[in-house]
Amino acid sequence: MAVVTQDTAVPGGIHDLYGRMCNRGLYEMHNIDSREGCWELISRVLRPYGIVPEEIADPLNVFMNTVPDPVSRTMHIEEPVTRPGDYLEMRAEMDLLCAMSTCPMDVIAPTNGWKTTPLRIQVFEKE
Repeated sequence: MAVVTQDTAVPGGIHDLYGRMCNRGLYEMHNIDSREGCWELISRVLRPYGIVPEEIADPLNVFMNTVPDPVSRTMHIEEPVTRPGDYLEMRAEMDLLCAMSTCPMDVIAPTNGWKTTPLRIQVFEKE
């Protein structure tokens, strides 16, 4: 569907394909005040396109540094390896509908270095 053409983080390739999207239930399970997670945020923006929440695929968690622990057989979220200005560039190989969220999970794990910051998306038209 898409090809990664550039990943400026050092080291590159630190992206999560294991985890599902955070959601209101996860925050409630951790006794965090009720807040929307990526699942609610992305569900809301995809609804006008006729996509119901149950049809949303598992995410590509760009720059999310998830590390497996072979002893406990669990996954741990570590601070990202990215620096301000790092980016991931992808070339779509077909028409895509994409929805993105800056993960608001800054109260449970260091997903975004304990601080959610703005995300800049640029879409370039094929020449």
